[in-house]
Amino acid sequence: MTKSLTNTPTPKYLPTNDVIFKCLLGNPGNERITKSFLEHITGEEIEEISTNFKLELLKEKPKDKQMVADLIAKDKYLQKYIVEMQRKAYDYLPDRFIAYLSKTYVADIKVKEDYKELKRTVLVVLMEEDFPNLQNIQEYHTVWHYREENHTLAEALTEKIAELSSTCNKAIEDGVTIQINGVDEHFSYGIASGDQSNIDSLFLMAKTSGLSQPYHCSGGGSCKLYTPEQMSAIYVAEKMNTTAQTTYFNQLKEMITDTYKSENDVDVVLGVTWGTPLSGKYLDNYNLIMAQSNLIVKAVTKNESKDAENTEVTA
Repeated sequence: MTKSLTNTPTPKYLPTNDVIFKCLLGNPGNERITKSFLEHITGEEIEEISTNFKLELLKEKPKDKQMVADLIAKDKYLQKYIVEMQRKAYDYLPDRFIAYLSKTYVADIKVKEDYKELKRTVLVVLMEEDFPNLQNIQEYHTVWHYREENHTLAEALTEKIAELSSTCNKAIEDGVTIQINGVDEHFSYGIASGDQSNIDSLFLMAKTSGLSQPYHCSGGGSCKLYTPEQMSAIYVAEKMNTTAQTTYFNQLKEMITDTYKSENDVDVVLGVTWGTPLSGKYLDNYNLIMAQSNLIVKAVTKNESKDAENTEVTA
C-alpha cells in the first residue's frame, strides 16, 4: 500500500537510485547492511554474507544476450541472492527476472559435478511501481513453484517461515483501528508510505510540545489536528500491534521448528497458517513479552491519557 503524505518532504535521493542502491548494498564493507536487508526480506537468519562477485551473468556464446545483475550475494552455505532494483514496471520484467534467476542458479556448477551441488537461489526485486499484471495479488510476498515435487522438511520450513514473515509484516503495516471522539478511524503503519516514521515523530513532538499535531487517517481521510492524548493513543496502538504481531511470528516460528523434525511432518508444516494457536512455553513466552511491553509503553507515555491505556484496538 502506498500513500502520499502532505507533511512529508519528498526525499532528494531514493535507495532506488542506481548509484545509492549499489553503494548501500553492494560496496565491500557494507555486508552487515546487505545481511540485515536480506534477513528482513526473506525472514531467515543469514550467518555470513559476501558481495564481491561478478555481476555479469553466464554467457555461453558471443551472441547470447548480456545480463548484468544489480547485486549478487552469497551466504556461508553458498546460497545465492540476486537483488534487482527497478524504477519502471515494464511488462517484460517477470520474464527477465526468471532469466536472471535461472542463469544464476546454474552458473556455479562445473563439468562432471552432480546436479545436487546446485545451490538455492533467491531473487529479491525492489520496485517503485506496481506491476500492472500483478495488481490482483494480495500479498507482496508470493511463492511460485517451477516444479512439482515433494517438499523436504527443510524446504517446507523455509517456505512456511517466509510466508508467515510476509503475513506478519502485512499485519503490522496494515495498522490499527481506534476510536477518536467516538468515531472509528484506521491508521496504517507502512514503511514505504512513511506512516511509521511520521507517527513516531508526531508522537514525540506532541509529547514534547504539548500541542496538537496535523495528521490523517487511512483510506483518504483528510488531514486534521490530533491532540497529544490522541497522538499518544495512535502511537501506543501501533506499537502494541507491532509487538503483538512480531512476538506471535517469532514464537510460532520457534514452535513449528522445534516441534516438527520428521520428513513425515512436511504436510503438517505446510498446513500451518497465520492464527494457528500457540501452546506450552511458546504461549507463555508470548504472554510474558506482551505483559512487559505494556509496562514499557506505560513508562514511555507516563500514563499521559486514558486513551493511550484503554483504547480498544482492532488490527
